[in-house]
Amino acid sequence: MTKKRLPGPPRFFTACLCMAVLVSCSIFSGCTAPNSQSSAQPLTGKGISVTDSIGNVITLPEVPSRIICQNTRVVELFIVVGAGDQLVGVTDQTINNALFKKHLPNAQSIGNWQTPSTEKIFSLKPDLFVSYITSKPKNTDQLIKANITVMYIDAYILPKLPDDARKIGIITGNEEKAEAYARFIERYLSLIQSRLNDLPATSEKKVYAELYSDYSAQGRGTQGDAVITLLHAKNIAGNLTAQSLIVSPEWVLDQDPDVIIKFASSPQSGNPALSTVYEKILARPGFERLSAVRNHRVFVLSGDAVSTPRGIAGALYLAKALYPDKFSDIDPQSVLHEYAEQFLPGSDQIDTFYPPLSASGSGSRNTTEGG
Repeated sequence: MTKKRLPGPPRFFTACLCMAVLVSCSIFSGCTAPNSQSSAQPLTGKGISVTDSIGNVITLPEVPSRIICQNTRVVELFIVVGAGDQLVGVTDQTINNALFKKHLPNAQSIGNWQTPSTEKIFSLKPDLFVSYITSKPKNTDQLIKANITVMYIDAYILPKLPDDARKIGIITGNEEKAEAYARFIERYLSLIQSRLNDLPATSEKKVYAELYSDYSAQGRGTQGDAVITLLHAKNIAGNLTAQSLIVSPEWVLDQDPDVIIKFASSPQSGNPALSTVYEKILARPGFERLSAVRNHRVFVLSGDAVSTPRGIAGALYLAKALYPDKFSDIDPQSVLHEYAEQFLPGSDQIDTFYPPLSASGSGSRNTTEGG
């Protein structure tokens, strides 16, 4: 008997099958394609699409309700735009942050930020995983292989914070609150620029910015470098390619900076008081010869006030310290209060800057130089 050839499936069935495959891809992976739009059709007919900080186009079918965030700074941005309840996973460091806890009602720990638990991440069934750029999890490849959409945002360079917030606003469907935050930052960035645009080159200060560890200089591309550049000053480590590198005491002495800025961990977390950190810098061998020390231009700033979404307050503290005459009417602490009232209650309850700025803006010990 001759076998009859069975007819192929009807065209409408084939089309439906293809659409089902595309929709499944959208649901489970977000279909992220580096530097290109996803071909998946969104469930809602609208979809969401943003470009992350490394140029990847992130396309999702709808507002994600299950987001994991490895980046503590970006967690703060989620809270700022009113989307803390969309986070289902954060790191140990974040979930133990007393300031954030009540804003993260649905979040569980995914473990260490460097090597988060993939088992926990998979069990949470995230629509999106938000990561650092420069400090990606060591198991990022496993997440990508599991078709989890990964979005990269650092949120630590002050001039880029408005754009970072707008991205989070789009992704979470909270564009109005994100825009309010972006404009808050841009208002004070404009104020800084308007007061420093006419600054003569001869007024440029040489600044040594040091991170938490002793002699850990802030090189090119760091938050410290960005703030110093914003303030029309010269970062003496700005030509060094490594972002955070250990320099020698002799190197600092040879550079003889006009100003020293030390970023310190918040004393509220059990770390030494800012005044203690300040005194230890003054006591370093040979530092008594530095212009910054002789002229009382050494300042200690809480890292939380410069490398987080609150960074505009830290920038204004430094602006007033560097140029007391130009910023004599600005109270940086009141700007931090404004941030706390509008975006993150309690974020102003930290020791931020030492020594206290006098009415003229320079350190209270400063009796020899006006800025």
